Amino acid sequence: SGSIEDLKKQSFELIVKNAVMYNETEKVSSTLIKKLMDQGMIEEVNTLLARPYKVKGTVIHGKQRGRLIGFPTLNIDYGMKYLPKRGVYGTIVEINHQYYIGMANIGMNPTFNDINRLSLEVNVFDFDEDVYGKEVEVTFCLYKREETVFNGLEGLKTQLTEDRKYLSQVMKKYLTLYKNNVK
Repeated sequence: SGSIEDLKKQSFELIVKNAVMYNETEKVSSTLIKKLMDQGMIEEVNTLLARPYKVKGTVIHGKQRGRLIGFPTLNIDYGMKYLPKRGVYGTIVEINHQYYIGMANIGMNPTFNDINRLSLEVNVFDFDEDVYGKEVEVTFCLYKREETVFNGLEGLKTQLTEDRKYLSQVMKKYLTLYKNNVK
């Protein structure tokens, strides 16, 4: 805690810059970034951060339902990191220094209603390796849709198939741009 005045009293050089404005009344700040994340505006967040929003975490065991319906997921232990709005996102996932397109779900699995903490699960396209216990990095590129309760597995599978078809096409440009900008 403290203020600019407190910092000026310290024994180091301080240069105070004018605030960067988001619009005419709101300055860019961590509060604004979190507000936009809560609204699912991840592309806007990425623009304001001047980089994509990423979450690193360890792959943990889940309930294995994704695998049973043809959409295996990496369940990510994200620790205390701030997650965007519940829903489905187009992502780039770094696994063992390789980049893959994926679709992430952030939510409470309302169709099954059997977890008590927000989950981060990623279906990684064209990937089928055992990476339990490994650290991965999930880069959020675009928000696809809100978290939804489905009447059953068939409705869920139909929606996931549609999501994957759309995201596998759209995310190709993000992957190319991302690979060109990774340092």
